[in-house]
Amino acid sequence: MPVIANVATFPGRRAISARAIKSIASQVDRVNIVLNEYVYVPGELKSVPKANFVFPPRDLKDVGKFFPSVEPDDDVFLIDDDILYPSDYVERMMSFREKVHDVHPILGLHSVIYSDYYEGKHGAGRLVDVFTKALDRPRLVNQIGTGTVYCKGYQMPEFEFMEGSEKFVDIRFARHSHSKGYPNISVAREADWMKQLEIEGSIFESFTMSKPLNVIHEVQEIAGFRKMDPNMWQLIEDRLVVASA
Repeated sequence: MPVIANVATFPGRRAISARAIKSIASQVDRVNIVLNEYVYVPGELKSVPKANFVFPPRDLKDVGKFFPSVEPDDDVFLIDDDILYPSDYVERMMSFREKVHDVHPILGLHSVIYSDYYEGKHGAGRLVDVFTKALDRPRLVNQIGTGTVYCKGYQMPEFEFMEGSEKFVDIRFARHSHSKGYPNISVAREADWMKQLEIEGSIFESFTMSKPLNVIHEVQEIAGFRKMDPNMWQLIEDRLVVASA
């Protein structure tokens, strides 16, 4: 079963994208690199091992990581071009999934639990597990940052479903996983296991702080503890106990 990494990048990330992508490239069998706004492969990326360069028909922005096709049995890692992945990232994520594989989880590190009564107010109604911070035990969550997602190919949404979700792909992807009944699990880790590469500006600064009403409505479809299966966490705990015995 091939291990695949999907990433979308653009010229504004030339200074850091190669470093981010190379940090995981040696851990996978193929890296699909979607080159938004490019008409050529930039020199910085030509040395990325196992790269498959994809020129999209238009600027797909962060939705581009969902553009390359994968096979149902593939192990798929969705990555961002501004994150430095540790050398044991793929191994640890796959090892954790093996312990709970029968609940068909979608794993990640940057995650959100929303209030059951989320109204879109900035700074309210969200519990965020930032991927650079430590988490002492796995946590069932509403949403996972797609730059840290690990899933199987059959769990990937169709590109047509993700299309139009530029700048809120995490929310749209969470809607997909919720509709399919795949539990989202934030994986335990030590602080700074993954690192954020320095960039100017961010989606959080330009978009997340003031979500449009239609995006708030999408969040409300997946928000809160009542949207989680109350029996799922016990199932996961049981699997982890058996695996550690």
